[in-house]
Amino acid sequence: MVPRCDVARTGPAHVAANAGVGWPWSDFDAFRRASQRPDAAVKPSQGSAGSLAPRPCPCASVFCNLRHDARAARAAFDGAGNTYDPAAPRCRVLRVMGTLRGGSWFPVSVVLIGYVILSAGYLWSTPLFEGPDEPSHLEYVGFVAEHGRPPLYGHSPEVPGEGMQPPLYYVAGALFFDRLLGANAGDARDELHRAGLSIYGYETNAILQNRLLRVAGAARDGDARQFVVDDRLSPLVHLRWPSLCFGVFAVVATFMAARLATADTNVGALAAAILAFNPQFLFLSGLVSNDTAATSVGAIAFYITADAFHRRTSSRRHYVLLGLAASAGLAVKLSTVPMVAVAAVFVALIDRRPIAGRLRSSLAAAFVALLSSAPLLAWNVSHRGGPLGTGALWDSTVHLARPEAHGGLWVYFTEMYVPWTLGSYVARFGWMNVDAPWGVYAFALVFALLGLSGFLGSWLAETRVQPPTSGVRLRHYLVAAVVVNVSAHVWLNVHTAQPQGRHLFPASPQIATILALGIRWLMVRGGSLGSALTVCVSLPLLLMGLYCLFGVIRVQYP
Repeated sequence: MVPRCDVARTGPAHVAANAGVGWPWSDFDAFRRASQRPDAAVKPSQGSAGSLAPRPCPCASVFCNLRHDARAARAAFDGAGNTYDPAAPRCRVLRVMGTLRGGSWFPVSVVLIGYVILSAGYLWSTPLFEGPDEPSHLEYVGFVAEHGRPPLYGHSPEVPGEGMQPPLYYVAGALFFDRLLGANAGDARDELHRAGLSIYGYETNAILQNRLLRVAGAARDGDARQFVVDDRLSPLVHLRWPSLCFGVFAVVATFMAARLATADTNVGALAAAILAFNPQFLFLSGLVSNDTAATSVGAIAFYITADAFHRRTSSRRHYVLLGLAASAGLAVKLSTVPMVAVAAVFVALIDRRPIAGRLRSSLAAAFVALLSSAPLLAWNVSHRGGPLGTGALWDSTVHLARPEAHGGLWVYFTEMYVPWTLGSYVARFGWMNVDAPWGVYAFALVFALLGLSGFLGSWLAETRVQPPTSGVRLRHYLVAAVVVNVSAHVWLNVHTAQPQGRHLFPASPQIATILALGIRWLMVRGGSLGSALTVCVSLPLLLMGLYCLFGVIRVQYP
């Protein structure tokens, strides 16, 4: 019986002939070329081809049907994760168990620990309702808990402000809304609704009837609070935890996608650190907001595309997974749709199968997407003005100013859109009323410019290689994802003024990977970014997140 693991799939003799030859683990052509090198002789200590007789995988997991050599199962990938050991196990169960002890998962484990601790700090340090649109998000959660359906939106919306959002994120919190508030749940819903009517301009004085949630009035020196909140509403702070969970998922998916696409574990860890330690991402991870969930969908689309790059072609599985990702994006936030669309285009371009195979896979993906999102699409058509709910989306913008109110399109985009969007992508807290010191923005700008310059330099260097490498195609995808996402945001701001960087978060995994690739090229010029350099680059990002927590958030909200 021929072993089914990737190590022995090419045959025992081939594996034995290439023992000890290092190669980029995503580059199968390099593996074939390495087999013809004169220094690829078999060493006596490595055994003969007969020693590679298949045996049951020692992980003894019911999820694993791989069979390969027991000696190979005891080996592991090296710490960098970007060279190939012919004796390395391909069983995923063993690989995860082994690498968590200091292998390829160790860097991102450290990043995750730092991210969770910092996000929890932002969560507890930011007072309730002091995040952008958080009262409306919480009212949406309470509405779903009471009625079991998304709210209607129109001239008199059931949930003013964010009631036009898709419902998936809010279902998780709805399970706990009544349990957290107990007898105060009904009063909380009423007061959140009156607050929303006042905040979004439907009934300006409605919030004056509230007892538990009131406008703070004139801000005190050193206190940026917008609301005065009764302690009976304080249990609602626990509804912020789903955002942190989605953030963890986004960081892990970004690491996996970047590692798979670049064949470098440290680049994946650096991309995860750039995303995880972004102060704005940390801040939103500690609020009731669907932005981290949208980032997760963007990371999923990235991972599916990276897997197709890694395999050098697409399969029906990639199409079907993208169909599921599209359905999840429609149920989370409309800003994720461009990310899934770009991924779908590149998965189709990578596909080397005949046209008939591509069409069958495309039809399968469309069927899966329509089937899984059919209830939401039908609800949107019936109650929200179209299958994507765009009617409710435009109804929700009636309280927002238009670019013409800021002096016209040119003045708005040059004097407001660019600085506000870039600033709020990095660090602008509260209701966009708490800025970080200029040094935070200066550091972020310098880091971004260095990463972009290195990315462009590496791109130009790889374009000189003929034929073009897979790295060039990867860069095409990353740039296309960011450009499409930014273009959609610009189009939105042509019609309504919303210069908020968090709307770009579905493309944050791709942006983080662009910067990580650029930093690697600047520091090692084509080599592997070692663990020490990864730590050195990630540490300032961690310190920036720490400073914004203790030097900005805790100062502004004493």
